[in-house]
Order: sequence, then structure tokens, then C-alpha cells
Amino acid sequence: MHHSLKLAATSLVAMMLVGCGTKESSQPVKQEPAKIVEAVFKSTTISQAKNMLLGACSNNKLAIKSESKVVTCETRNLISRRERELTLAIDDAYASDIREVFEFTLTEQGPDVQVKANSFAKYQAPISVMSANQTRQRNLLDETADATLKKLLTQAGAKY
Repeated sequence: MHHSLKLAATSLVAMMLVGCGTKESSQPVKQEPAKIVEAVFKSTTISQAKNMLLGACSNNKLAIKSESKVVTCETRNLISRRERELTLAIDDAYASDIREVFEFTLTEQGPDVQVKANSFAKYQAPISVMSANQTRQRNLLDETADATLKKLLTQAGAKY
């Protein structure tokens, strides 16, 4: 009897483990839509273009992070109207610490530097009730974000 009980328990555990397996999705991961703004710094090096973008972000009181070919600027203090717009765009009731981020990716093209700019909302949200918050982002497709990107690029001296 003891042997059959052990066999039944073992087979029950085996069935449970088979049911817990993860199934890989054969579908490709869908890219979130983005509204990319492209511009060019004529007769400029990447270093000079970065410095001009850093200056434009600084003049607009944005927090700045710079990497080798990427400049990231983000708002720390949103006005209440913009915060409401971003909250609606995120559509997550548990989102907190919402920031608007502007990212500029630089690429050398001969004597010029091409810029691809994107804006997104970065925020904290829990994965589950018992877990810590995770940083997430959602691309912004609205006209305000688009206008801000173009304003920063124009202030930096880029051409469309």
C-alpha cells in the first residue's frame, strides 16, 4: 500500500510540473508604436551635436543623461495638465513617479550628424500586489511631445 501511495504522489507531482511549463510564443514581439522625429546637424561632429542638445535640454531645465551616441533629457516637475495627459496615455492605475523623457540617438553620416528623437513616459508600476515596483515606459504619440522634441532640436540648431 505504501508503495502505491508513493507512486501516486510521484505521478501527481510529475503532472503538476508538466502543467507548470512555459510555452514560448511563436509570434514575434509586437513593437510599440513610436513617433520618431528625424533631423540633421549639418557639418557637425557627434560631440558637437551632443553638446548642442545638452545645452537645449539644460536651457529648458531638463535633467540630462549622456552616453556615447545617445542624449536623454527628462522632466522632473510636470505641470498638472501635462501630468494628467501622461497619466491617461500610460493607462495604469498604479503608475507613480511619472516623467516625460526625450531621447536623441545620434549617427554620423559623412560630415553631418543625423538625429532620431523619440519621447516616452517613464514610470514606476508594480508587477503584482506582493512585488516591488518596476520601471516601465510608454512611447508618447501626442502633439505636445512631438512639439517639444522639435523645439529642443531647433534650439540645438538641427534642421528637418
